Amino acid sequence: MIWESHFWKEDLVRLARQLQKRTKQRRWPERSLAKLEKEVFIGFYGIRKLLEARKLSDRLSKKCVAAEAFRYTGARQITIYNWNSKFADAYDFENSAKINMSLEFICNQVIHSYVFKEVFDEGGALAGIFISSDRKRNESLYYISLPELIKVFLSVGSDYPTHQRAIFDLKRGDYLIKNW
Repeated sequence: MIWESHFWKEDLVRLARQLQKRTKQRRWPERSLAKLEKEVFIGFYGIRKLLEARKLSDRLSKKCVAAEAFRYTGARQITIYNWNSKFADAYDFENSAKINMSLEFICNQVIHSYVFKEVFDEGGALAGIFISSDRKRNESLYYISLPELIKVFLSVGSDYPTHQRAIFDLKRGDYLIKNW
């Protein structure tokens, strides 16, 4: 359990800056792709830990992240051997839906990602990522833009609630915490 959140939030701000630098990157060797995936994973793992430890304001905890969803068509099964090369055949890229994902949902999609694929623009710059968890891969694929990822990391990394109210809930055997 996290007691002092500063260290975790400081890392999120650092990760956001690293992602910002990647907007200028045009060459993407395998090492860079692996490092990107690790940065995104570690960032969302940290966010989930902060959420679970109740170290974020209630306002931010309920924040939604803008994304796009692409419905699974069933035309091709997504497996451990083809998720990277054949996922384009398995989702309906002609009909995306604009969605808002909760922080908790996006954390789970990244942490349990079965599909994690970088998206580049025409100039070779990183534009965002496709993700889908092991549980959701046969339902939808999600796209999150790089600016949205950076915004999430910065907002969580700079969220320091100044007030807290804790009420013990006998039924749960734990405290219900409100942060603002």
